[in-house]
Amino acid sequence: MITLTPKEQEVLQRIAEDKTNNDISEELGISKRTVEHHISSIIRKLNVDSRVGAVVIAIKIGLLHI
Repeated sequence: MITLTPKEQEVLQRIAEDKTNNDISEELGISKRTVEHHISSIIRKLNVDSRVGAVVIAIKIGLLHI
């Protein structure tokens, strides 16, 4: 079972909404570097190569509903 932290889930949702790292940073009130860290963690946990891959897999396994 793959689990994402609540903040990783928030970041992933915004990636699915086609937000940039800057947008995500501003919306969540965290630094751009922290956003990048969360994205790296999401990609690693979902065993994918990109932001798009993370969204696709998250939808397939039920972590993300759009």
